[in-house]
Amino acid sequence: MGMLLGIAGEQNTGKSHSRTTMRNGEECFIIMPSPKAAYLTKKDGKNIEPLRINKPGLTMSESLRLWNGTELIKIIDKMVAYRSSPPNMEVSGNYYIVNDIVEAEVIVKFVSEFMPHIKVVIFPDFTHFVTDKLTSPLFRNRNTGNDAYGRYVDLAADTFNAFFKSAKQTRDDLVQVIEFHVEFNEIAKSYKIFTPGGKMLSEKFKPESYFDVFLYSHYIDEDTSPNMDFKDRFRFITRKWKHFDARCMGGMFDTTTELMIPNDLQLVIDRLRKYQGIAA
Repeated sequence: MGMLLGIAGEQNTGKSHSRTTMRNGEECFIIMPSPKAAYLTKKDGKNIEPLRINKPGLTMSESLRLWNGTELIKIIDKMVAYRSSPPNMEVSGNYYIVNDIVEAEVIVKFVSEFMPHIKVVIFPDFTHFVTDKLTSPLFRNRNTGNDAYGRYVDLAADTFNAFFKSAKQTRDDLVQVIEFHVEFNEIAKSYKIFTPGGKMLSEKFKPESYFDVFLYSHYIDEDTSPNMDFKDRFRFITRKWKHFDARCMGGMFDTTTELMIPNDLQLVIDRLRKYQGIAA
């Protein structure tokens, strides 16, 4: 069973930028809903490339068509279902842009099974995955009778399967990092994960409940610490504090000195692996 790591925070508090600390971008894989900066590079300093599957005997035009989303996801789906790949199949690349949440579940299982060199899978924007589904023509057209309610139940199930249940079916050494936007809840006086779709989805789906390690990104503003260097203002909060409902497993971080730690994703993953006794 893979490990889950949640990171939540407001915009511009360093969630994405924390990936720049990863030692080797080639051991990471990003599953994203739209083209965005990955903040990961290969050992040679070049940007990471999209997922590609090469099959023996294909021409260049056939290979290019295969790399296109529809054909590629068909092959990946079949490989995941039968847990086998055609002879001499070559897999490369470090990111994939999905068209639907259900594709995300297929891709993470594929990475676990057929890309053993990948140690970290990152879902960079949970909110956008859900928003894309909510705004799709198929979802919006299910707006009458029982189907209007049922579409939210289906969305909650698809979201759970893609982001959380899938972790139970992946390699023990694979860490899944899921990033969330937050909003301030005036009643609870704390930050909560922003769930598109309002109560229709949030009442059926509680993302926070699936994590043992859930950190908040935080920016220390100039009024609080006027003399602090800009790069040091970005932090992760490791436990419940003020309006932040962060948490981690006991002993993973020092409770007296590590309430706030550097905005360093590699540091967090190293600590998680050490605590769980799993080698990188």
